[in-house]
Amino acid sequence: MKIVKPSISKIIEFLICISFFSLTFRHEISSVCLYLAGFFSIIELIKRKTNYFNKNNFVLIFFISYFLIEIIGMFYSKNLYFGIKDIESKLLFLIGSLIIIANQFSQNQILKFLKFYVLGICLNLIYLIIVGIKIYYKSNIIPQYDSFSTLMHPTYYSINLVIGSIIILEYYKLFHNKFLSILIFLFLSIGVVLTDSKAGLICYLLIIILFTIKYILTFRIKMKIIFFVISILICFALSKQLSKSRITELFDTLQTSTVFNNYNGVYNSTESRIIIWRSTSKVIEENLIQGTGTGDIKDKLNDQFKKTNYIYGIEMRYNCHNQFLQIIATFGIILGVPLVLIFLKIYYDTLRSKKLIFNLITTVFIINLLFESFLETKAGVETFVLFTVCLSSAIYYNRSIS
Repeated sequence: MKIVKPSISKIIEFLICISFFSLTFRHEISSVCLYLAGFFSIIELIKRKTNYFNKNNFVLIFFISYFLIEIIGMFYSKNLYFGIKDIESKLLFLIGSLIIIANQFSQNQILKFLKFYVLGICLNLIYLIIVGIKIYYKSNIIPQYDSFSTLMHPTYYSINLVIGSIIILEYYKLFHNKFLSILIFLFLSIGVVLTDSKAGLICYLLIIILFTIKYILTFRIKMKIIFFVISILICFALSKQLSKSRITELFDTLQTSTVFNNYNGVYNSTESRIIIWRSTSKVIEENLIQGTGTGDIKDKLNDQFKKTNYIYGIEMRYNCHNQFLQIIATFGIILGVPLVLIFLKIYYDTLRSKKLIFNLITTVFIINLLFESFLETKAGVETFVLFTVCLSSAIYYNRSIS
Protein backbone atom coordinates (compact mmCIF):
# COMPACT_ATOMS: atom_id res chain seq x y z
CA MET A 1 0.00 0.00 0.00
CA LYS A 2 1.43 3.34 -1.08
CA ILE A 3 1.62 5.96 1.67
CA VAL A 4 0.63 9.41 0.45
CA LYS A 5 2.96 12.10 1.78
CA PRO A 6 0.95 15.16 2.92
CA SER A 7 1.79 18.48 1.29
CA ILE A 8 3.25 21.29 3.38
CA SER A 9 0.02 23.28 2.99
CA LYS A 10 -1.93 20.33 4.42
CA ILE A 11 0.47 20.12 7.37
CA ILE A 12 -0.04 23.86 8.04
CA GLU A 13 -3.82 23.41 7.85
CA PHE A 14 -3.65 20.49 10.31
CA LEU A 15 -1.49 22.46 12.77
CA ILE A 16 -3.88 25.42 12.72
CA CYS A 17 -6.84 23.06 13.28
CA ILE A 18 -5.10 21.63 16.37
CA SER A 19 -4.20 25.12 17.54
CA PHE A 20 -7.86 26.19 17.34
CA PHE A 21 -8.99 22.97 19.02
CA SER A 22 -6.61 23.25 21.98
CA LEU A 23 -6.95 27.02 22.47
CA THR A 24 -9.10 26.79 25.62
CA PHE A 25 -7.33 23.73 27.07
CA ARG A 26 -3.62 24.38 27.32
CA HIS A 27 -2.58 27.41 25.31
CA GLU A 28 1.00 26.03 25.27
CA ILE A 29 -0.24 23.44 22.75
CA SER A 30 -1.70 26.20 20.59
CA SER A 31 1.59 28.12 20.75
CA VAL A 32 3.67 25.10 19.72
CA CYS A 33 1.30 24.38 16.80
CA LEU A 34 1.47 28.02 15.69
CA TYR A 35 5.27 28.04 15.84
CA LEU A 36 5.37 24.84 13.77
CA ALA A 37 2.87 26.35 11.30
CA GLY A 38 5.19 29.36 11.02
CA PHE A 39 8.20 27.10 10.42
CA PHE A 40 6.40 25.16 7.67
CA SER A 41 5.22 28.46 6.18
CA ILE A 42 8.86 29.45 5.75
CA ILE A 43 9.52 26.12 3.97
CA GLU A 44 6.44 26.71 1.79
CA LEU A 45 7.71 30.18 0.85
CA ILE A 46 11.16 28.84 -0.05
CA LYS A 47 9.68 25.94 -2.00
CA ARG A 48 7.10 27.99 -3.88
CA LYS A 49 9.24 31.15 -4.23
CA THR A 50 6.07 33.25 -4.25
CA ASN A 51 4.13 34.84 -1.43
CA TYR A 52 0.79 36.44 -0.66
CA PHE A 53 2.20 39.71 0.67
CA ASN A 54 -0.43 42.38 0.15
CA LYS A 55 0.51 45.97 0.96
CA ASN A 56 -3.16 46.73 1.65
CA ASN A 57 -3.54 43.88 4.16
CA PHE A 58 -3.76 45.79 7.44
CA VAL A 59 -3.75 42.60 9.52
CA LEU A 60 -0.29 41.87 8.13
CA ILE A 61 0.78 45.49 8.66
CA PHE A 62 -0.48 45.42 12.27
CA PHE A 63 1.31 42.14 13.08
CA ILE A 64 4.66 43.27 11.66
CA SER A 65 4.37 46.81 13.07
CA TYR A 66 3.54 45.60 16.57
CA PHE A 67 6.54 43.25 16.67
CA LEU A 68 8.96 45.86 15.27
CA ILE A 69 7.70 48.52 17.69
CA GLU A 70 8.28 46.09 20.58
CA ILE A 71 11.90 45.75 19.39
CA ILE A 72 12.31 49.54 19.10
CA GLY A 73 10.88 49.96 22.60
CA MET A 74 13.67 47.78 23.97
CA PHE A 75 16.32 50.36 23.03
CA TYR A 76 15.14 52.79 25.72
CA SER A 77 14.06 50.23 28.35
CA LYS A 78 15.92 49.70 31.63
CA ASN A 79 14.16 46.45 32.61
CA LEU A 80 15.55 44.23 29.86
CA TYR A 81 14.34 41.02 31.53
CA PHE A 82 10.66 41.99 31.35
CA GLY A 83 11.17 43.48 27.89
CA ILE A 84 12.59 40.22 26.52
CA LYS A 85 9.71 38.26 28.08
CA ASP A 86 7.24 40.66 26.47
CA ILE A 87 8.86 40.33 23.05
CA GLU A 88 8.81 36.53 23.43
CA SER A 89 5.01 36.60 23.88
CA LYS A 90 4.69 38.91 20.85
CA LEU A 91 6.65 36.51 18.63
CA LEU A 92 3.28 35.05 17.69
CA PHE A 93 2.59 38.24 15.70
CA LEU A 94 5.65 37.46 13.59
CA ILE A 95 4.50 33.83 13.23
CA GLY A 96 1.05 35.05 12.19
CA SER A 97 2.68 37.25 9.55
CA LEU A 98 4.56 34.26 8.10
CA ILE A 99 1.35 32.20 7.98
CA ILE A 100 -0.49 35.01 6.17
CA ILE A 101 2.32 35.56 3.63
CA ALA A 102 2.61 31.82 2.86
CA ASN A 103 -1.10 30.89 2.80
CA GLN A 104 -4.45 31.99 1.45
CA PHE A 105 -7.03 29.94 3.29
CA SER A 106 -10.15 28.93 1.40
CA GLN A 107 -13.76 29.08 2.59
CA ASN A 108 -13.74 25.35 3.42
CA GLN A 109 -10.48 25.65 5.37
CA ILE A 110 -11.76 28.56 7.46
CA LEU A 111 -14.97 26.67 8.23
CA LYS A 112 -12.89 23.64 9.24
CA PHE A 113 -10.85 25.82 11.64
CA LEU A 114 -14.05 27.17 13.20
CA LYS A 115 -15.47 23.66 13.55
CA PHE A 116 -12.37 22.44 15.42
CA TYR A 117 -12.57 25.55 17.61
CA VAL A 118 -16.19 24.90 18.63
CA LEU A 119 -15.45 21.20 19.29
CA GLY A 120 -12.52 22.18 21.53
CA ILE A 121 -14.64 24.64 23.52
CA CYS A 122 -17.43 22.07 23.99
CA LEU A 123 -15.03 19.39 25.29
CA ASN A 124 -13.40 21.98 27.53
CA LEU A 125 -16.78 23.04 28.90
CA ILE A 126 -17.81 19.41 29.56
CA TYR A 127 -14.62 18.95 31.61
CA LEU A 128 -15.20 22.16 33.60
CA ILE A 129 -18.84 21.25 34.34
CA ILE A 130 -17.79 17.78 35.58
CA VAL A 131 -15.23 19.45 37.88
CA GLY A 132 -17.90 21.98 38.91
CA ILE A 133 -20.35 19.22 39.84
CA LYS A 134 -17.69 17.65 42.07
CA ILE A 135 -17.15 21.03 43.76
CA TYR A 136 -20.92 21.44 44.22
CA TYR A 137 -21.31 18.05 45.91
CA LYS A 138 -18.42 18.82 48.26
CA SER A 139 -19.35 22.40 49.17
CA ASN A 140 -23.01 22.74 48.06
CA ILE A 141 -21.97 25.90 46.20
CA ILE A 142 -22.36 26.34 42.43
CA PRO A 143 -18.88 27.29 41.17
CA GLN A 144 -18.65 30.58 39.29
CA TYR A 145 -15.96 32.90 37.98
CA ASP A 146 -12.47 31.83 39.19
CA SER A 147 -13.69 28.60 40.78
CA PHE A 148 -15.35 27.55 37.50
CA SER A 149 -12.86 28.69 34.85
CA THR A 150 -9.81 26.81 36.12
CA LEU A 151 -8.00 26.32 32.79
CA MET A 152 -8.08 29.94 31.62
CA HIS A 153 -8.79 33.37 33.11
CA PRO A 154 -12.62 33.77 33.24
CA THR A 155 -12.66 36.90 31.07
CA TYR A 156 -10.58 35.24 28.34
CA TYR A 157 -12.65 32.06 28.57
CA SER A 158 -15.92 33.96 28.30
CA ILE A 159 -14.59 35.63 25.13
CA ASN A 160 -13.99 32.19 23.61
CA LEU A 161 -17.48 31.04 24.62
CA VAL A 162 -19.04 34.15 23.07
CA ILE A 163 -17.06 33.71 19.82
CA GLY A 164 -18.08 30.02 19.75
CA SER A 165 -21.71 31.10 20.09
CA ILE A 166 -21.34 33.60 17.24
CA ILE A 167 -19.96 30.81 15.02
CA ILE A 168 -22.88 28.49 15.83
CA LEU A 169 -25.48 31.21 15.31
CA GLU A 170 -23.98 32.29 12.00
CA TYR A 171 -23.20 28.77 10.72
CA TYR A 172 -25.89 26.61 12.31
CA LYS A 173 -25.28 24.03 9.54
CA LEU A 174 -21.64 23.65 10.58
CA PHE A 175 -22.38 20.28 12.21
CA HIS A 176 -24.95 19.28 9.54
CA ASN A 177 -27.71 19.10 12.14
CA LYS A 178 -29.79 22.09 13.25
CA PHE A 179 -30.93 20.40 16.46
CA LEU A 180 -27.32 19.60 17.45
CA SER A 181 -26.34 23.21 16.72
CA ILE A 182 -29.14 24.47 18.99
CA LEU A 183 -27.96 22.15 21.78
CA ILE A 184 -24.37 23.37 21.39
CA PHE A 185 -25.56 26.98 21.46
CA LEU A 186 -27.55 26.41 24.66
CA PHE A 187 -24.60 24.55 26.17
CA LEU A 188 -22.26 27.49 25.45
CA SER A 189 -24.87 29.82 26.97
CA ILE A 190 -24.62 27.90 30.24
CA GLY A 191 -20.85 28.33 30.11
CA VAL A 192 -21.12 32.11 29.66
CA VAL A 193 -23.41 32.37 32.70
CA LEU A 194 -21.08 30.21 34.82
CA THR A 195 -17.98 32.28 33.96
CA ASP A 196 -19.87 35.33 35.32
CA SER A 197 -17.59 37.67 33.38
CA LYS A 198 -19.07 41.16 33.08
CA ALA A 199 -17.61 41.78 29.61
CA GLY A 200 -18.62 38.27 28.50
CA LEU A 201 -22.23 38.67 29.68
CA ILE A 202 -22.58 42.08 28.03
CA CYS A 203 -21.11 40.79 24.71
CA TYR A 204 -23.36 37.73 24.85
CA LEU A 205 -26.50 39.77 25.44
CA LEU A 206 -25.54 41.98 22.50
CA ILE A 207 -25.15 39.08 20.05
CA ILE A 208 -28.40 37.47 21.24
CA ILE A 209 -30.27 40.69 20.42
CA LEU A 210 -28.58 41.04 16.99
CA PHE A 211 -29.15 37.42 15.94
CA THR A 212 -32.74 37.48 17.21
CA ILE A 213 -33.43 40.40 14.90
CA LYS A 214 -31.61 38.70 12.00
CA TYR A 215 -33.32 35.31 12.25
CA ILE A 216 -36.79 36.59 13.01
CA LEU A 217 -36.57 38.46 9.71
CA THR A 218 -35.32 35.44 7.70
CA PHE A 219 -36.73 32.26 9.29
CA ARG A 220 -40.01 30.61 8.45
CA ILE A 221 -42.83 31.13 10.95
CA LYS A 222 -42.19 27.90 12.90
CA MET A 223 -38.47 28.60 13.31
CA LYS A 224 -39.20 32.25 14.10
CA ILE A 225 -41.35 31.19 17.06
CA ILE A 226 -38.79 28.62 18.30
CA PHE A 227 -35.86 31.00 18.01
CA PHE A 228 -37.82 33.86 19.59
CA VAL A 229 -38.81 31.71 22.60
CA ILE A 230 -35.22 30.45 23.06
CA SER A 231 -33.89 34.02 22.82
CA ILE A 232 -36.38 35.30 25.41
CA LEU A 233 -35.43 32.50 27.82
CA ILE A 234 -31.71 33.18 27.37
CA CYS A 235 -32.18 36.94 27.77
CA PHE A 236 -34.20 36.30 30.94
CA ALA A 237 -31.45 34.06 32.34
CA LEU A 238 -28.80 36.60 31.41
CA SER A 239 -30.79 39.50 32.89
CA LYS A 240 -30.97 37.62 36.19
CA GLN A 241 -27.23 37.05 36.00
CA LEU A 242 -26.64 40.70 35.13
CA SER A 243 -28.50 41.72 38.28
CA LYS A 244 -26.10 39.75 40.46
CA SER A 245 -23.23 41.19 42.42
CA ARG A 246 -20.52 41.50 39.75
CA ILE A 247 -22.74 43.59 37.46
CA THR A 248 -24.49 45.67 40.13
CA GLU A 249 -21.00 46.24 41.52
CA LEU A 250 -20.07 47.86 38.20
CA PHE A 251 -22.88 50.43 38.23
CA ASP A 252 -22.66 51.05 41.98
CA THR A 253 -18.95 51.77 41.67
CA LEU A 254 -19.41 54.11 38.70
CA GLN A 255 -21.94 56.13 40.72
CA THR A 256 -19.84 56.35 43.87
CA SER A 257 -17.87 59.46 44.78
CA THR A 258 -15.15 57.46 46.56
CA VAL A 259 -11.68 58.93 46.21
CA PHE A 260 -9.37 55.98 45.55
CA ASN A 261 -6.35 57.24 47.43
CA ASN A 262 -4.34 55.98 50.39
CA TYR A 263 -6.49 52.96 51.11
CA ASN A 264 -5.01 49.51 51.66
CA GLY A 265 -8.23 47.52 51.74
CA VAL A 266 -9.54 45.17 49.04
CA TYR A 267 -11.19 46.75 46.01
CA ASN A 268 -13.66 45.02 43.73
CA SER A 269 -12.67 44.52 40.08
CA THR A 270 -14.34 47.72 38.85
CA GLU A 271 -12.75 49.88 41.53
CA SER A 272 -9.40 48.26 40.76
CA ARG A 273 -9.72 49.13 37.09
CA ILE A 274 -10.55 52.75 37.91
CA ILE A 275 -7.39 52.98 40.04
CA ILE A 276 -5.31 51.27 37.34
CA TRP A 277 -6.66 53.52 34.57
CA ARG A 278 -5.98 56.64 36.63
CA SER A 279 -2.46 55.42 37.33
CA THR A 280 -1.97 54.62 33.63
CA SER A 281 -3.08 58.13 32.66
CA LYS A 282 -0.37 59.50 34.97
CA VAL A 283 2.21 57.25 33.32
CA ILE A 284 1.09 58.50 29.89
CA GLU A 285 1.35 62.14 31.03
CA GLU A 286 4.91 61.58 32.24
CA ASN A 287 6.00 59.61 29.16
CA LEU A 288 3.82 61.15 26.47
CA ILE A 289 6.20 61.29 23.50
CA GLN A 290 8.04 57.96 23.39
CA GLY A 291 6.35 56.03 26.21
CA THR A 292 8.04 53.98 28.90
CA GLY A 293 9.60 51.47 26.53
CA THR A 294 8.86 47.76 26.17
CA GLY A 295 10.43 46.64 29.44
CA ASP A 296 9.52 49.46 31.85
CA ILE A 297 5.73 49.80 31.68
CA LYS A 298 5.00 47.64 34.74
CA ASP A 299 7.72 49.34 36.80
CA LYS A 300 6.34 52.79 35.95
CA LEU A 301 2.79 51.64 36.71
CA ASN A 302 3.97 50.16 40.01
CA ASP A 303 5.50 53.52 40.93
CA GLN A 304 2.07 55.11 40.48
CA PHE A 305 0.44 52.38 42.60
CA LYS A 306 2.88 53.21 45.41
CA LYS A 307 1.87 56.88 45.27
CA THR A 308 -1.81 55.93 45.86
CA ASN A 309 -0.94 53.10 48.29
CA TYR A 310 -2.66 50.55 46.06
CA ILE A 311 -1.11 47.56 47.83
CA TYR A 312 -2.84 44.84 45.83
CA GLY A 313 -1.76 46.38 42.53
CA ILE A 314 1.84 46.51 43.74
CA GLU A 315 1.78 42.87 44.83
CA MET A 316 0.10 41.62 41.65
CA ARG A 317 2.09 43.90 39.30
CA TYR A 318 -1.02 44.59 37.23
CA ASN A 319 -0.90 45.68 33.61
CA CYS A 320 -3.00 48.62 32.36
CA HIS A 321 -6.21 46.56 31.91
CA ASN A 322 -6.94 48.45 28.69
CA GLN A 323 -4.99 47.45 25.59
CA PHE A 324 -5.21 50.87 23.94
CA LEU A 325 -3.95 52.64 27.07
CA GLN A 326 -1.27 49.96 27.39
CA ILE A 327 0.02 50.67 23.87
CA ILE A 328 0.07 54.46 24.35
CA ALA A 329 1.71 54.21 27.79
CA THR A 330 4.37 51.79 26.49
CA PHE A 331 5.19 53.40 23.14
CA GLY A 332 3.94 56.99 23.48
CA ILE A 333 2.18 59.01 20.83
CA ILE A 334 4.97 58.61 18.26
CA LEU A 335 4.73 54.82 17.92
CA GLY A 336 1.60 53.96 19.93
CA VAL A 337 -0.99 56.13 18.19
CA PRO A 338 -0.18 54.82 14.66
CA LEU A 339 -0.42 51.25 15.99
CA VAL A 340 -3.88 51.93 17.45
CA LEU A 341 -4.97 53.58 14.19
CA ILE A 342 -3.84 50.54 12.16
CA PHE A 343 -5.96 48.32 14.41
CA LEU A 344 -8.97 50.62 14.01
CA LYS A 345 -8.43 50.47 10.24
CA ILE A 346 -8.75 46.65 10.44
CA TYR A 347 -12.05 47.10 12.29
CA TYR A 348 -13.24 49.60 9.67
CA ASP A 349 -12.33 47.24 6.81
CA THR A 350 -14.12 44.39 8.60
CA LEU A 351 -17.31 46.44 8.99
CA ARG A 352 -17.11 47.58 5.38
CA SER A 353 -16.78 43.97 4.18
CA LYS A 354 -20.25 43.19 5.63
CA LYS A 355 -19.10 39.74 6.78
CA LEU A 356 -21.24 39.45 9.91
CA ILE A 357 -19.17 36.80 11.68
CA PHE A 358 -15.96 38.85 11.56
CA ASN A 359 -17.85 42.07 12.32
CA LEU A 360 -19.09 40.52 15.55
CA ILE A 361 -15.84 38.77 16.49
CA THR A 362 -13.85 41.99 15.99
CA THR A 363 -16.47 43.90 18.03
CA VAL A 364 -16.07 41.36 20.85
CA PHE A 365 -12.30 41.91 20.69
CA ILE A 366 -12.74 45.71 20.83
CA ILE A 367 -15.05 45.53 23.87
CA ASN A 368 -12.62 43.29 25.73
CA LEU A 369 -9.58 45.34 24.70
CA LEU A 370 -11.22 48.23 26.56
CA PHE A 371 -11.27 46.25 29.84
CA GLU A 372 -8.24 43.97 29.51
CA SER A 373 -4.69 44.29 28.18
CA PHE A 374 -5.68 41.40 25.96
CA LEU A 375 -2.52 41.32 23.87
CA GLU A 376 -0.20 41.23 26.88
CA THR A 377 -0.91 37.56 27.63
CA LYS A 378 -0.19 34.48 25.52
CA ALA A 379 -3.80 33.30 25.78
CA GLY A 380 -5.00 36.65 24.42
CA VAL A 381 -2.38 36.87 21.67
CA GLU A 382 -3.10 33.29 20.48
CA THR A 383 -6.84 33.91 20.23
CA PHE A 384 -6.32 37.23 18.47
CA VAL A 385 -3.71 35.90 16.01
CA LEU A 386 -5.69 32.80 15.05
CA PHE A 387 -8.89 34.70 14.28
CA THR A 388 -7.23 37.65 12.56
CA VAL A 389 -5.27 35.25 10.32
CA CYS A 390 -8.66 33.87 9.20
CA LEU A 391 -10.02 37.42 8.95
CA SER A 392 -7.06 38.31 6.73
CA SER A 393 -7.98 35.62 4.19
CA ALA A 394 -11.69 36.48 4.31
CA ILE A 395 -11.36 40.28 4.16
CA TYR A 396 -8.17 41.07 2.25
CA TYR A 397 -7.99 38.08 -0.10
CA ASN A 398 -11.74 37.88 -0.80
CA ARG A 399 -12.12 34.41 0.72
CA SER A 400 -15.76 34.97 1.62
CA ILE A 401 -17.38 32.33 3.81
CA SER A 402 -21.08 31.59 3.85
